[in-house]
Parts: sequence; structure tokens; C-alpha cells
Amino acid sequence: MSRSDAMSRGYLRSKISPTAFFLFNIVFISLAQSILLFLITTPTYILLLASKIVGDDSTLIDLIFSRVLTGLVLFEWFADQQQWRFQQAKKEYLKTAKVPPRFEQEDLDRGFVVKGLWSWSRHPNFAAEQAIWFTLYQWSCVVTGTLYNWTIVGALSYSILFQASTWFTETISSEKYPDYAEYQQRVGMFLPIIFPGASDSRKMGNTIKAKAGALGEPAKRRSS
Repeated sequence: MSRSDAMSRGYLRSKISPTAFFLFNIVFISLAQSILLFLITTPTYILLLASKIVGDDSTLIDLIFSRVLTGLVLFEWFADQQQWRFQQAKKEYLKTAKVPPRFEQEDLDRGFVVKGLWSWSRHPNFAAEQAIWFTLYQWSCVVTGTLYNWTIVGALSYSILFQASTWFTETISSEKYPDYAEYQQRVGMFLPIIFPGASDSRKMGNTIKAKAGALGEPAKRRSS
């Protein structure tokens, strides 16, 4: 379970009755998501059928799509690693009040990561995850020479689920972190809003410094 999934389930548990949460667990978490996971893999069935017709030899199309999928998996891994390292650093910072190496205090005080891939997308790992299954679906279309096929149901349903769950997760983040609304304005949910998105997100650190300085001014005046 990802950190955002755990946070969402914990928030939902606090808002609804135990009975309602139990039913949600049974109907959606256990049943609906299992069906959805089956549906997103159905393009492999099309690829299997196609291999029985055209043979098992790899083609240029197979090479291209397999490399794209590998790249997307690596992209998602890097995004997850950046998030994990930040959360571990924040945990250490909150426990010891010492800033870990390669991190800045204003980033940890902010509470959420805005560097690296997260300066271009608020959820780069989610973006890659959706792209993986749409790429697999598109692969099944190309090898069969069709514009679309029935297996799009899985990728499309998965994307709809991500839209809803990400909106829910960000609702929680907006309540928890004061600067998250600004982050939403500067950085796209899945895709960059504008090309120089990285520089925009880095400006958030300066904004927080300015706020901290403004809060410190009254204290300085009183002490003087």
C-alpha cells in the first residue's frame, strides 16, 4: 500500500462509521479493485492471440513498446524513491530537529516534496502508472492493426480511479499543509502546466522564507 493510499484510508476511516468503512473495504478495496487489476492486464491477452497468428518472433514494434514500458517503470521508481527519501528525511527531522544531509530546512518545514520530478508534476508516480497501462493497451492495438479494442475498458477505468483518488488525496493534503494550494497552482497534477515548472516550484522555498521572515519581524521589533 502506498503512503497516499494509507493516508486516504485513515482519513476516510475517521469520517465514516466502522460499518460503512467495512462495506467500503469489502466492495471497493477487495472486490472492485481486484476486478480492475484484472482488466488493466487484458491487453496481454490480445498480444498472446496476435503472437499465435503472426508468430512469436519479436518485431520492431515489440522492441519500441517494451522499451517505453521499461522507461515508464523506471520513471515511476525514481519518483517513488524521491518521495520515500523525503518522507524518511522529514521523519528524522521531526524526531531529532536536525536537517539530514542533502535536504533543506524550508523543504522539510513545508511538509511535502517539491523537488526533482515532483517539481514538474504533483504526482509523477501516478502519471507514470497510468501511462504504463495505456501504453500496454496501445501496444495491443498496434499489433492487431486497429485503432481501438475492448481492452481500453481497463486502462480507462484505472485512469478514472486515479482522477478520483488523487482528488481525494489532495483534499487531505490541502487541509494538512498550508502551502499545498500554492503548489497546486504552480505544478500540474499529472502533467506540467508550463515548461519552466521546475523553477516555479523552487520559488516556493523563497516564498516560505519570506513568510518566515515576516513572522519574525514583530519579534525583532519587540526585542529592540
